[in-house]
Amino acid sequence: MPDAAGPALEALFAELRHATRALLRQPIVSLVAVVTIAVGSSALAAVLSLHHAMLQRPLQVAAPEDLRLIDERRSGMTSQPVGVDAVPYARFEAYQTALADVFVGMAADRYATFSLSSGGDAASVGGYLVSGNYFEVLGLPPRAGRYFARDEEPSVVLGEDVWVRRFGGDPDIIGRTVRIDSRAYTVAAVAPRTFRGTIHGLAADVWIPIGAYEPGGGWHETWVTFFGRLRPGVEDATVEAAVDGAALAIPPLQSHTVVRGADVAHLTGLPPAVRPTLGRFFTLILAMGALVLLIAASNIAGMLMARAEALRQEVAVRLALGAGRVRVVRRFLVETLLLFAVGGAGGVLLGDLLTRVIEGVRPPVGLDVAFDLSPSPAVLGLALLITLVIGGLFGIVPALVATRGDLTVALKAMARGQARRARAWPLFVGAQLALAVLLLVGAGLLARSAFQGLATDIGFDPEGVVVARVNLGPHGYTEEQATRLFTDLVRDVRTRPGVEAAALADNVLLGAAYGRNTSDVQAVDGAPGAESSFNSAFSVVRPGYFETLGIELVGGRLFSPGDDSSGPLVVVVNETLARRFWPAGNPVGNRLRQDGREYEVVGVVRDGKYQYVTEGPSPYVFRAELQDPRRALTLHVRASSAPAVTLGSVQDALRRLDPDVALQGGEALDDLVEVTLFPQRFAAAAVGSFGLVGLVFATVGVYGLLSFRLARRTHEIGIRVALGGAPRRLVRDMVLDAGRVTLGGVASGLLLAALLGRFLQALMIGITPLDPITYAGVAVSMLAVATLASFVPARRATAVDPVEALRAE
Repeated sequence: MPDAAGPALEALFAELRHATRALLRQPIVSLVAVVTIAVGSSALAAVLSLHHAMLQRPLQVAAPEDLRLIDERRSGMTSQPVGVDAVPYARFEAYQTALADVFVGMAADRYATFSLSSGGDAASVGGYLVSGNYFEVLGLPPRAGRYFARDEEPSVVLGEDVWVRRFGGDPDIIGRTVRIDSRAYTVAAVAPRTFRGTIHGLAADVWIPIGAYEPGGGWHETWVTFFGRLRPGVEDATVEAAVDGAALAIPPLQSHTVVRGADVAHLTGLPPAVRPTLGRFFTLILAMGALVLLIAASNIAGMLMARAEALRQEVAVRLALGAGRVRVVRRFLVETLLLFAVGGAGGVLLGDLLTRVIEGVRPPVGLDVAFDLSPSPAVLGLALLITLVIGGLFGIVPALVATRGDLTVALKAMARGQARRARAWPLFVGAQLALAVLLLVGAGLLARSAFQGLATDIGFDPEGVVVARVNLGPHGYTEEQATRLFTDLVRDVRTRPGVEAAALADNVLLGAAYGRNTSDVQAVDGAPGAESSFNSAFSVVRPGYFETLGIELVGGRLFSPGDDSSGPLVVVVNETLARRFWPAGNPVGNRLRQDGREYEVVGVVRDGKYQYVTEGPSPYVFRAELQDPRRALTLHVRASSAPAVTLGSVQDALRRLDPDVALQGGEALDDLVEVTLFPQRFAAAAVGSFGLVGLVFATVGVYGLLSFRLARRTHEIGIRVALGGAPRRLVRDMVLDAGRVTLGGVASGLLLAALLGRFLQALMIGITPLDPITYAGVAVSMLAVATLASFVPARRATAVDPVEALRAE
C-alpha cells in the first residue's frame, strides 16, 4: 500500500502545482473567482453557524444528552415563564419523590430579574431561582469556590461576566457579602464562563437558592420549571410512561386545575414549543444562504465555460498527442477545486466574522439577551466541504465541454463548431438570474411585510414613551408600602424636565418580556345569544395610563383616583370584548366576572395589538390597580428627551426613594414594538443581502456572457461593419440576444418564487406570497439591470475597427 500511495500523492501534488501555475497566469480572473466564491460561501457559513448555535449546540454541562425537561399538560391555573408549563415548587418536590427510580436527580429553576448592589448603586441583573441541587444535577464544576447544596442556604453563585464586569474579577470574591433585592447573600462560587443558564439567549448573572430568596416557606408556592438526569440504562419509553403516570397521580394544588399528563423532552436550551418554529425559520434562511453559493458557483461555472471554449484547441492538441481524456478532465477539475478551496476558506473566515458581528447585537427586549454564536470548527468545516462539493459538481461541465467533440473540427477552429459548443454557458447565466430573482422576491415580500407591520394600527402611540419595571416584592414591601412608593415615584417623575406624562401598569403592550396575564372572563349581564365566557388577557393600570399611551376612549369613562379599594370594582374593556358580550348594546354599566370577582364596565377603548403585531382582534380587560394592588409595576413615561436621558432621570427618582431597588429593563416602547417584527426584519435583512449579492453575480454573468460572445464574433462584426451595417442595429441585436437569456431566467425565477412562496406565509403581514407589487418590481428591476449590463459590451463592440478585426482573423 505505501508503494502505491507514494506515486499517487506525487501525481496529486504535480496536478496541484500545474493548477496553481495555470491560475496565476490569469491573476485577475482567478482573484475575481476566489472573491466570488468567498462571498457566496460566507453566506452559507454564517447561516450554518447560526443554525447550529440556536438549534444544535448542547448545553455546556456534563453529559447533556442525559438531561430531560418535564412539561406538564394542564388547564386552569397555569404559568408559562419560558414557553414551558411551570408548576408550584411543592409539586416539583412531589415529582422528585415519585420519579426517584427514573432520575438520578431532579432540579428546578425560574428565570427572574434582580437588583444587585455591593457598595454602590443597585444594578439590574438576570438570573435564576434554583433548587439547592441545581448544579449537582447539571454536573457543572465551578470556576471558583463551591456551589450551594441546600434550598435555604443564603448564598449566591455569580456568573463570570458579572464577576468581571461588576467586581473586576476579584479572586477574593468568594465569601464576600452582596445585596440582592435588599437581602444579604454570601458569594459561594463563580460559574464557568461557558455556562449562562439553561435557556439559550437569556443571560444569567446570578443563581440563588429558592428557599433563601423567599424564606419562611413561601417559596413552596413559587412556580418553577424542572428537569432531571436519567439513571443509566433507563429507556426513553420508560421515562415517558413514568412521568406521565406521576403527573396524573399527583393531585393538583390549585382548585379548578386539571392535569392531563406530562411530556418529556431533551433539555436543549430551547423550549419544545419554540423549537419547531425556530427550526423552520432558520431552515428558510439556510436555504437562502445556499442559493447565494449556488449563484456564485453558476457564475464561476460560466467563467470556466468561457475558458474551456478558449482552450479547446490546446486540449485538442493534447488529446491528439495521446493524453487521456480522464487526465485532461482531472486537470480541469483540480483547477476548479483549487479555486473553490481557496474561495471557500476565505468564505469560512468571512462567515466567522459575520457571525461575531451578529453576536454583538443586543435587541431591546427588556431582558439581558446574549447568544453564544461562536462558530463550531465542525460547522465551518461542513461549510467548506459543501463549497468543494458544489465546486466539483459545477466544474465537471466545463471540463467535459473542453474535451468533447471532434478533434479535427477543434483543431481547424471552425466558427460554427465554436458557436454550437457555447450553448451551455447561457444555461448557467439563466440559472443565476432565476436564483437571484427567487432571492429578491423573497426579500421583497419580507421587506414589504415588515413595512406593513410597522404601518399597522396598533391602537396606541409608542413614540416618545419609555418603559421600565420596578419590582418591590422581593425587597420586603407590603402592598400598602408599595402603593405609597409607586405614588411618590410617579409624582416625582412627572415633575422631571421633558416629561409630559407618566403612569403605571403591570404589563407592557407588545412587550412580551414584561409578562402577560390571561384568565377566563364571564358576562354577568350578557346579551341574549351572545357569548357567555372566553379567555381574555388583562392588565392592571393606574389613572393616567390611557392618556400616557394615547389609547382612545370610545365610550364611558377612564379610571380616576377615586377608583380605589373603597369603591365598587370597575373595569375598562376594549371593543372586541364589548362586541362579544354585548354585540348590539352599550356595555357601559354591565357587569362581568374575572378571577372570581365581579366588575362593572365603566369604559370602552379602541382595539389594539397586545402581544404581537400580527395578531387579529382579541379581547382585553383593563382593571384598576388601586383596587388590585401589585408590588411589581412597569412605569410608562412619555417625554421629549432622549430615552437614555429619561431613564436616567427615572432611576435617579427611584434611587431617592430606595437606593437598593434598580430599574429592570428600560427601553423605548417603539423599540419593543419593532422587536415583535424581528423575524420579518431579520429575514428581510438576511435574504435582502443575499438577493443583492445574487443580483451582482447575475449582472456580472450577463456582462460576461455577452463579452464572451462578442469576443468570439469579432470577425463577423468586422464584416458587418465593413459592409455598412448600422451600429445601432448591431447594438440592438446583441442586447436582444442577451435579453432572451435574461427573460428566460427572470421568468423561471418568478415561477420558482410563486411555487415556493407559501413557505414564507407564516412571516407575511398584510400581503400574500403572490404580492403583485413585489413580483413586478423585481422583474422590472432585474430586466433593467440585465439590459444595462448587456448594453455596455454591445456598445463597445460596435467600435471595432473592421480592418483590424479582419486582420486578426
